[in-house]
Amino acid sequence: MLESFRSNMKGVALGITILIAVVFIFSGTGTVFLANSSNGAVASVGETEISEFDLLRSISNQKQQILEQNPDLDTSLISDDILRPAALERLIRREVLVQTAQKNGLSMSESSINSEILNVEGFKTDGKFDQDRYKFVLQNQGYTHASFKQMLNNDLVVQQLISGVSETAFVTEFENQSLASVSEQSRTYYYLTIPVSKYSLEVSVSDDEISDFYQNNPNDFMTEEQLKIDYIELKPEMLADKNAISEEMVQTRFEAELADLDLTESRRVSHILITENNDTLIDEINAKIAANASFESLVSEYSEDFGSASVGGDLGFTSGETFPDSFEEAVMELNIGEVSGPVQTESGIHFIKLTEIQKDEYVYEDEKARIMEDLANEAVSEIFVEKLEILRELSFNAESLSEVAEDAGLLVKTTDYFPRSGGKGVASNNVVINAAFSDDVLVEGYASEVLELGDDYFTVIKLNEFKDEELRP
Repeated sequence: MLESFRSNMKGVALGITILIAVVFIFSGTGTVFLANSSNGAVASVGETEISEFDLLRSISNQKQQILEQNPDLDTSLISDDILRPAALERLIRREVLVQTAQKNGLSMSESSINSEILNVEGFKTDGKFDQDRYKFVLQNQGYTHASFKQMLNNDLVVQQLISGVSETAFVTEFENQSLASVSEQSRTYYYLTIPVSKYSLEVSVSDDEISDFYQNNPNDFMTEEQLKIDYIELKPEMLADKNAISEEMVQTRFEAELADLDLTESRRVSHILITENNDTLIDEINAKIAANASFESLVSEYSEDFGSASVGGDLGFTSGETFPDSFEEAVMELNIGEVSGPVQTESGIHFIKLTEIQKDEYVYEDEKARIMEDLANEAVSEIFVEKLEILRELSFNAESLSEVAEDAGLLVKTTDYFPRSGGKGVASNNVVINAAFSDDVLVEGYASEVLELGDDYFTVIKLNEFKDEELRP
């Protein structure tokens, strides 16, 4: 399952781990034996046996990885006999590392292992952990729930061991001293401030000098060319009129929405899941439930649904169609706070607790403001499209924007003078600036086409007055 991690380790880390394995083997701490497959074991590391089944599974995983990376590869080139030696060596090396990690006290908590399982993409459906998919994948790989968790635990402690070796660093005394000599340095410096005002009083410029400079550098004293424009704006908020929406219109919309709603009663449930039908375990859980033990603590102790175990077994709300029939039937029999007896589904055995009942409500007063706004927006949308079409039709070759505004039921506004760098309000928009200084508007005197300044924000502009650049007095 996590073969890809081992096959993609960095070269340095891999070399270090091989060295660890060699030292571990030849130190006598763990001894590797190749065994006859007739007894089910193909090798042993210390007292741990590597079975023929483990080897075949490793070969299968390796073959699948190779084919995924090379889909056009001839499968005859990767027979089991070819892959077997490397797969066995990899399993031996892994077991040596596992035992080395365990000897050095490395371990993983139950919650860390559960978290890893929850994050495996192969166990998810629509981005969420799927208990049934988890069981299906494990069965296809030949794992039980317990053996998979043990395999995952071994992989994680090996990762810890590798990280502990490959990411370890040391600092020499010379480096410490060099760092300290730089970071702890201090500086003393002097500075001198020269006041400009003191010397500016000693400089005098005559009127003739000023006049000569003015006459000789006219470009420095030219004003920018400027213009002001007439414009018509169109925005939805300019058209909105909530007073046009009557109480009767709101009531009619509310009743129509209410008729389309399915106001079902929803129940919130939590559960404990055990995947194997173990009578002893079922009796033990039943006894603790009868003794009023905390349901959340029982979830933490017994539940094998990793997706809900971290939140007290909470599965959220169901309207009666979320879970299998037997599960839903048991939920319907419960009162809030009650826990069911064992319920059988394809996922396993469930102990179900009803934690909340919620009935959807649709109240007129709660929805009134929203419906009124919806109706106003719908009305505005129709009017907005109509007025936009009027602007587009009438502004073309219009002699004056006043007539266009009157026909469209809008207002004509006028900007202050502004240069090519822009001005205030609508004159700060680059689309408007470019259109205002275009030949069509500035030279020919035409009204612009309808300009889009943003989402549902349009304008039409026309030259009002132009000032050419001139020499400042």
